Amino acid sequence: MRLQGTNTHDMTITKFLGMATYALVLLMPFHAAIVVILGTWLGSTTLVAAWKELLIVTMALGLLVHLTRGRTWHTLYQPIPLTIAAITLLGLIVSLLNHTSLTSLAFGIKTDIFPWLLFLCAAAATWPGAKSQYRFVRLVVIGAVIVSLISLLQVYLIPVSLLTALGYGPATIPALQKVNAALPAIRAFSTLGGPNQLGSYLLIPLCLVGTLILRRKHWRLLALLPLLLAALYLSYSRSAWIAAIFAAGITGFLGLPHKWRLIAPGIVLVCVGLAAGLTYRVTHNREVSPLELVLLHGQVDRLTDKVTDSDSGRTSSLALGLATLKSRPLGLGLGSAGPASYQTAHPLITENWYLQVGIELGWLGVALYTLLFGLIARQLWQLSSQSQAVLAPGLLAALGGILISNLFLHSLADSTLAIMLCGTLGIALGNMVSKETSS
Repeated sequence: MRLQGTNTHDMTITKFLGMATYALVLLMPFHAAIVVILGTWLGSTTLVAAWKELLIVTMALGLLVHLTRGRTWHTLYQPIPLTIAAITLLGLIVSLLNHTSLTSLAFGIKTDIFPWLLFLCAAAATWPGAKSQYRFVRLVVIGAVIVSLISLLQVYLIPVSLLTALGYGPATIPALQKVNAALPAIRAFSTLGGPNQLGSYLLIPLCLVGTLILRRKHWRLLALLPLLLAALYLSYSRSAWIAAIFAAGITGFLGLPHKWRLIAPGIVLVCVGLAAGLTYRVTHNREVSPLELVLLHGQVDRLTDKVTDSDSGRTSSLALGLATLKSRPLGLGLGSAGPASYQTAHPLITENWYLQVGIELGWLGVALYTLLFGLIARQLWQLSSQSQAVLAPGLLAALGGILISNLFLHSLADSTLAIMLCGTLGIALGNMVSKETSS
């Protein structure tokens, strides 16, 4: 996957790919806020939102020139690039066979293909070495600190009227999002597209901070954990909470000495058991408690003191998604499910990313994505064995958490999370391939 050339033009292209990857990963946590504020001022949020796709297309063209000039197409004949190519080809074929509309196809490509195109570009870039990688991790953490601080300010200090004046509202992102109308609790979304997006995004910096603490003994970073965890809590994203437990277990397993590694899975099992027990106890009380409203994200019927929880709608969405996949096992094409399907006459929100992939690409698509994540996880695991590695073990833990959150949401259909994850994965694996090539 390492595509660095020897002449000046090749070096310029690979450096551009690296700088563009940095720009995307570092700016994406603020992308939604930029689109809302700047798009409202300019009168077109769609135009402002397209900056990231334009940059990725430019990067892809640079990569294409690089491969053509150096006649190095053979460098892509590796399991991960070939799997990404197979997913892309399958998506286009299934879409054409089902006569997918151009609009939904375009949004499907943007959602499902562009992040992995970024991954290939990032893996082909010039990365100076471990010190540069460590500086990159610090920049990601600094961005997360800013996002977390804004989360707290949004909940406790920033008035809704200010957000409305900046452009937040029904046409963009709701300025006020609550867990339940009966509770004063406000769901933080900070500079992201929503509370769930905030919670999923925080998995990456949390895992990186945990890895720096455990593997590099940067104990001063312990001071950041309360801030990041507070933002995660204030998102009230239950899927992100569950994912964070699993991600923390992986972080501990990879960061602790070998003799202590069995503790991490045990702690995860204890936390899951306690959470399940607490949820059962709270939700089976006769009286409706505030904690029940938080756990169920429901509405209260004051006459019966019963809670109509948000999971009832989730269950029906899952059932519809499963029925669709059963009836169309070969898939309906890119953009036929998930957020991209809002561009169709009949949006299909499955509340599960894997079901979304199945409906779009069929069972073969699910198998290819499973293979892709398995290949990436294996390479991250190999990198994690290095004592000074930070990015790879942190990303392996974050990837595990994100794959869990995909069970409950379309997590990887969010541009911020997908671009951040694929960009950082490309950086981590590009560094690995670079070392193998130079050794």
